[in-house]
Amino acid sequence: MVEALAERFTLFALFKVSEAYLPQPFSITLEISTRPETWERGRDFELRLLASDFTNVTVLAQVATLERMWADKQTAVADRRQPRDLYDLWFITQKLRREFSVELAGFDRHAIRRELRKYLPQSHWGVIEQWTE
Repeated sequence: MVEALAERFTLFALFKVSEAYLPQPFSITLEISTRPETWERGRDFELRLLASDFTNVTVLAQVATLERMWADKQTAVADRRQPRDLYDLWFITQKLRREFSVELAGFDRHAIRRELRKYLPQSHWGVIEQWTE
C-alpha cells in the first residue's frame, strides 16, 4: 500500500503491484464511500468483473453503477468545483453516451488546464482546451 487516507465521506487507498512475472508494475485505487445512505443493488451498485489493460489480473468486485457515479459526480462538481471532478463527470457522461454540459462559472480556467494536464495523457488535452478557450 502506497497511500491511505480518509477524506470527507471517502476512504481512499492506493496499491502498487510489482511482481517479477509482470511486464510492468501497476496501481490499484480503492475508494469506499462512507456517506450515511442506503444503496440498492442493481440501481446503485453491481457485481462486476474488472480487468486490466496492462496485466492478466482480473478481480470480481462490488462497484458503483455508472448512473450512481454520474449522480455523485454532479454533486461533487457543484460542491467542490475541482478540475478533476469536471473531467470525471465528462468521462462518465461519455460512457453513458449522454450530452455533456456543465456550468463553468466559478471555475478557474487556468487551474483546469494546469491541473488536468498533470494527470491526463496528452491525447486527452483537447477536452481541456474546449473548456478553457
